[in-house]
Amino acid sequence: MPPRALPPVEDDAGRDWLGDLPEEVLHHIMSFLDARQAVRTCVLSRRWRNLWRTVPCINADFDEFDLVFYQGDDEDYDDVLAFKRFVNRLLELRDPTAMIDTFWLRYTTRPEGNTNSNEDAYGWISHALQKQARVLEVVVFCCLFELDHSVFTSCYLRRIAFSGIVLCKGFFAQLEAGCPALEDLFLHQCGVHDDEISSHTLKVLTFDSVFFYMPMDTVEFTLLNKTSISLPSVTSLTISTPEGFTPILKDTASVVTASVSVSVTMSSFRFRFDANDLGQYLQSLSGITNLEFNYQGSKVCIFLLHSMHLYLGVNLKNLKLSMVLFLLATS
Repeated sequence: MPPRALPPVEDDAGRDWLGDLPEEVLHHIMSFLDARQAVRTCVLSRRWRNLWRTVPCINADFDEFDLVFYQGDDEDYDDVLAFKRFVNRLLELRDPTAMIDTFWLRYTTRPEGNTNSNEDAYGWISHALQKQARVLEVVVFCCLFELDHSVFTSCYLRRIAFSGIVLCKGFFAQLEAGCPALEDLFLHQCGVHDDEISSHTLKVLTFDSVFFYMPMDTVEFTLLNKTSISLPSVTSLTISTPEGFTPILKDTASVVTASVSVSVTMSSFRFRFDANDLGQYLQSLSGITNLEFNYQGSKVCIFLLHSMHLYLGVNLKNLKLSMVLFLLATS
């Protein structure tokens, strides 16, 4: 989007009324700005000159550099390169003693791929974790971004939110070993190549439109080689419209609240999503208190109702059930 003009901070008498606020209040205000806007506050007054160098929340948003909104006269302008240079320079010029609380990256990749750009993004994430970031959010547009999970070593990281990311085998093992304080993981439209998702620290887990791949070394598909989910400490679990090879829930004994949305279509039949998967989900969640279950499918709904009666336990206090039924053409 085009740069927005910042209002004056001085009144008619020349008094910087906003600059008189405590530094922690100013930092909180600046945390709502994109990184480029935060840097531009340095021209407001002497008080603001270096505040951007210590702001604890960094919102690095590619939209600020998108060619669509570019108003300059450089015919060779490269928005990805401009964004990369800005973020590198931003992190370089920050106060080296200042820690980062939240690092939010809104990024884009090109269809032809750009290994150097990916390496820069790895460096930004690594820098944020080294500066003790508690919250990491990465949103990638255009093409899926294959993440190097080796950078995930932090005793401070508590929440991760990813969108448009490919998580390769070993990612969840790295989180378990390298991020002992991690409690909240949110994945949206990501791809998972791991055959085991296990964590003893996560308390909140959300899979929203996540594609689960079959292990690369698997020749023949069976239930034994589906991705397994073992989360003994998770109390809140959301699985919304999983795609690909539906994962198996194993240790979910601590789950109190769950939301499950499944869609059985011709496409999902191709990936062996069937009534057994539904029954397995319900059996694994038999001890929960609150369940929201959204289902789209056909005749398998009869099995679903039977499974609910069979598996859902006496602890269940709140059940919200939504069904959309349709007929499948048969040849």
